[in-house]
Amino acid sequence: LYFTQVGLGNPVKHYIVQVDTGSDVLWVNCRPCSGCPRKSALNIPLTMYDPRESSTTSLVSCSDPLCVRGRRFAEAQCSQATNNCEYIFSYGDGSTSEGYYVRDAMQYNVISSNGLANTTSQVLFGCSIRQTGDLSTSQQAVDGIIGFGQLELSVPNQLAAQQNIPRVFSHCLEGEKRGGGILVIGGIAEPGMTYTPLVPDSVHYNVVLRGISVNSNRLPIDAEDFSSTNDTGVIMDSGTTLAYFPSGAYNVFVQAIREATSATPVRVQGMDTQCFLVSGRLSDLFPNVTLNFEGGAMELQPDNYLMWGGTAPTGTTDVWCIGWQSSSSSAGPKDGSQLTILGDIVLKDKLVVYDLDNSRIGWMSYNCKFLFFYLALYLHARDQARTK
Repeated sequence: LYFTQVGLGNPVKHYIVQVDTGSDVLWVNCRPCSGCPRKSALNIPLTMYDPRESSTTSLVSCSDPLCVRGRRFAEAQCSQATNNCEYIFSYGDGSTSEGYYVRDAMQYNVISSNGLANTTSQVLFGCSIRQTGDLSTSQQAVDGIIGFGQLELSVPNQLAAQQNIPRVFSHCLEGEKRGGGILVIGGIAEPGMTYTPLVPDSVHYNVVLRGISVNSNRLPIDAEDFSSTNDTGVIMDSGTTLAYFPSGAYNVFVQAIREATSATPVRVQGMDTQCFLVSGRLSDLFPNVTLNFEGGAMELQPDNYLMWGGTAPTGTTDVWCIGWQSSSSSAGPKDGSQLTILGDIVLKDKLVVYDLDNSRIGWMSYNCKFLFFYLALYLHARDQARTK
């Protein structure tokens, strides 16, 4: 789970929200709320938004242009009783958030040639008054979610329309040992990016994956596993911690890793995946993996598909487990689909650019501590493990 802080209202209050490219809307927990967590096991303070405490808030009516557009994609609905614009969101883990839309000031930092400056814009966002499932528990509780999807209700698209900046945003997520990262809205100045086109008319960030290679050897995976249909397809999603593949592709991949590594395979109680005993550097024991997209390849290091599973009982070796999961596993999509979802484990330690103006996604390996952006909106993220 990567989360960031946003300032809302006047006087401004700050809210910690999960960064999610798999959804479109910014929403925060509102007072009063049924099912909203009151404390967080992440050891962060939780803050509830109260529209009555802000002098710049206003309710969003059913006739608001963004509400009208949102209703086309089930991102909004109209209350006949109040004429307010409302929503009910369902997420892949089965949790839900229900509430109504408001418009209020959002505070953020702008980086330009003159340095860092603070500014505000009026944005539409959700006021959550009812939550179920994991969103109602304290285990990984934050104040809400900021969606970075393609629809017009997303904060990047709202700001692009208001500020006349490119419809582009980027993130650079640092790995587990360091945590944190950078989230930027606006143009970037980085040459050497590899790009793949977005699948036309897709709601999420769907891309075309041609195949997977292990040590440059193409794996015998059925091309239909990655085809863009209702039940399959490939999505890049920062709101998912690990990665998920159709069961056929997943089984072929796990077998290829087993055959290519010199680490000792082991089964760990409570881990629904293949694990290994590791004494030494991952790069010396495990193969590199390549995701072959339309237009270019993404090279992955072992920690882009392995997750640390703890220390072995002997205390002399570590346990590392394959962090890619089968879509058919208990942690996979609850709707039974065989989607391929490329989450944070794949996207970390890379500069990833979502270029909506040109309908493409780009990436390059990058040390996230050394980024230079222009005309960008800066947000700082922290890292905690979570499976969406």
